[in-house]
Amino acid sequence: MPPEMSPSVPLKRRIAIITPIFRHSGLVIEAIESIRQQTLADEILHVLVNDGCPFESTHETCATYATAYPEATLYLRKRNGGLSSARNFGVRHILAMRPEIELFYFLDADNRLHPHALERASAYLLREGVDWVYPDVDMFGLREGWDYGGDFSPLLMRNMNLCEAGSLLHRRVFEAGVFFDEAMRQGYEDWDFFISALEHGFKGKHLENFGFLYRKRPESMLAESTKVDAMIRYSMQRKHNAFFSEKEIRAQEQREFPRYAIYLADENRIVYASDPHDLSADVTDFPADFWAALIEPGRSSVPAFLAVTTAASLRVLQQARIASWLFWALEEKLSLAPIGAVRVEASNLPGEDAEDYSIRPERVETVQDAHLIMMPFNTLVDVARTDLGWLQTLVMHSGSDLAQLSVTLSAKGTQTLGRKVGFDLLLAAERLCNSPYREAGRIPWNWRKTLFRRVDAYHIERKGWGGVATFPPSRRHGRNIGFLLPLVEFGGVEKVVLNMARTMKAEGWGVHLYITERNNGRLTEEWQAVFDNIIFLLDPTQMPWSGPEEYFGTPLSAWNDPGQRERAVALMGWQDVVVNAHAASANWLMGALRRRKVVTVASLHLTDLTATGRPVGHTFLTLAFEHAYDHIATCSQGLADWCRGMGIPAEKLVPVVNAPTFAPEPHVIEEALAGRGRADRLRVLFLGRLDPQKGLDTLADIVARTHEMNLPINWTIVGKSVVSDTRNPAVETLMPYLQPPVYDRDELIALYGAHDVLILPSQYEGLPLVLLEAMQLGVVALGNDVGAVREAIRDGETGYVMDPTGDVPAQAVAHLRELAENRDKLRSLSQAAVAAMEQRDWSQAMKGLMQAIDKRLELRDKAS
Repeated sequence: MPPEMSPSVPLKRRIAIITPIFRHSGLVIEAIESIRQQTLADEILHVLVNDGCPFESTHETCATYATAYPEATLYLRKRNGGLSSARNFGVRHILAMRPEIELFYFLDADNRLHPHALERASAYLLREGVDWVYPDVDMFGLREGWDYGGDFSPLLMRNMNLCEAGSLLHRRVFEAGVFFDEAMRQGYEDWDFFISALEHGFKGKHLENFGFLYRKRPESMLAESTKVDAMIRYSMQRKHNAFFSEKEIRAQEQREFPRYAIYLADENRIVYASDPHDLSADVTDFPADFWAALIEPGRSSVPAFLAVTTAASLRVLQQARIASWLFWALEEKLSLAPIGAVRVEASNLPGEDAEDYSIRPERVETVQDAHLIMMPFNTLVDVARTDLGWLQTLVMHSGSDLAQLSVTLSAKGTQTLGRKVGFDLLLAAERLCNSPYREAGRIPWNWRKTLFRRVDAYHIERKGWGGVATFPPSRRHGRNIGFLLPLVEFGGVEKVVLNMARTMKAEGWGVHLYITERNNGRLTEEWQAVFDNIIFLLDPTQMPWSGPEEYFGTPLSAWNDPGQRERAVALMGWQDVVVNAHAASANWLMGALRRRKVVTVASLHLTDLTATGRPVGHTFLTLAFEHAYDHIATCSQGLADWCRGMGIPAEKLVPVVNAPTFAPEPHVIEEALAGRGRADRLRVLFLGRLDPQKGLDTLADIVARTHEMNLPINWTIVGKSVVSDTRNPAVETLMPYLQPPVYDRDELIALYGAHDVLILPSQYEGLPLVLLEAMQLGVVALGNDVGAVREAIRDGETGYVMDPTGDVPAQAVAHLRELAENRDKLRSLSQAAVAAMEQRDWSQAMKGLMQAIDKRLELRDKAS
């Protein structure tokens, strides 16, 4: 059917009103007359689009108006294509034929406008310099009103449509190619349209009392759309993938709705922030903001959580890298309790254990003992309106309403801890109660209903994660990588993770540590300097290695609580990359993270052996969950070859070959070489855990034989004993030489520099860091031919490799005798060891993995 249009009209109109008509032949007269009554009627061209309506009366009505008022009415006819098609048809005609038209308005055939609506709206749009203005929705028929007021929010637009189609738009929006989606015929086409406008960089603004009147009936297109809400939302999220992405929602929340009002009691100031490391935005009148959010919840906002602490205590938590995690932990607990509190204590453990962090879920006796307190908005409302007495009781006495966490840090780390803040919480609550706005809060001020309570904006991100608490968003730009460790005791795996993280940080990444299976860890200043956040999972339901199912003899974790796993995924899902370094239970999370476009990496270090010599452990768990990983990063080329032989695709394998964990200055290496072999007796070192894996019995046998043969050897055994059976002959033999573990870099350098030989008679290994660290200082290494030891030691050139199937003590003693008697040989091997280590460093080791990650993220971003 060819379009029909009225005769040519004078070119003085600047506003086009598009009215699609389908089965509303009677009601459209009300819409037309409401336009004819506009105070700007002489500047309006009303475009009536007959969308193939089967009622002849529709054509008669439109044609009559077009004939009677040709200068003000344009009548177009088309085949039925739906509401979006009809709107686009009218817009495209005006764009092509009427260059003087500046503004567009969409009035459905069953709605109306107040006579002053377009005069006020057009003046407001041009004055404010925005691209569209949108109304409240005042309904007639079924009478009600919905308040769409407040600042325009791109975050709220991700949750619901703030802009009714009855909005006034500038021509430039359509000239940029933004149109209604004609495939959307079940509703929400308005929401989709304005999202497209946002994606093109256009901005809208609400106009108070616009004058738009929406006809509400029990059944309407909008009512039908709510019935298929989930289906339409899913389609829109796929279409606007980047706009609805979890990362973009997270970033938008940070920009628009800071999550925490942080009261720094010692400085008597309040800061709004989502990131407790970013305290740049002071607030002048928190009570006014609080009561405004209560009085006009759809227009005004305040952070959803009040956190009370001191600037001094917050600095301690920031330095410990647990500030953001503690805020998250309290926020999570507040889903079940009206108030949460954290107490910080200094460690009283001796020696190296004094560096430990420790987290306990219960320990705060009363709120007045706390260094950090958090309350949600709803609890604060109850207190401010009615019940300050309840809060006073809770501060002074213990109560079941209190969600608790106790944190133990090193004594050094807590030296500048601030005061306890229970009474400061009372002071903040009293200020709210004494506010002059309190009485206003008892009165309903807006006859329209609240569309969405803005203080609840943090729930928008939570919706994408099953409703659980999400980690506080940060202002930091760039990519983020999370490293998962089951524990931190400064073993080899932990050292590798620390150096991988340090390398990524040097490349501009945000680096974050997750401790999955313990509530404590030896998190020294070195760890604090590398990681931006340290996060404890605190989930006792994981039960690693608990079965009952096994994969090729290796028990799987029985972590069968989907709710807890969902919580963990939400805690990690904001990362761009997650690296699992032997956190057994976390294998269950990788598939869910990967589906959320997180790049997943398994960091593998060795295959364990059972007491009978059967291979088991993390390598087999990775085989079981291989489908959930994008890449497998092995500590050696040999382990990569083994993985490929076990069926892992070569494309997934990225060797990150271990390197020394520190780099001594050149003069330190020269001094170590100069002293090598100059002592009367050969200085032999064992450095490692004292457990069966390290060949404890073999080591004791070697020590005993050197004594029996009266070889000129001084022994040093450095390590943490994990042996409880003091009747074991190996313990008796080694105890006279035992020294406590060494963790400090300078102490390690001194230890290596004071020895000539390192011995490692392990039953199984990966690529031992202790070999690489010792060899870079010229220590001659003797190691069993297990794991990737041969990738570190060139037998007879930089050290000696022993056959573990033979008489290892005899081999070791023979090599030690040779080195004790032939110091030139010792010095030659020492210099060759230093030369072999010169090319090993972590930036080179990580190069392949970083390239693989960059490629994966590039593909992900293109797909988005």
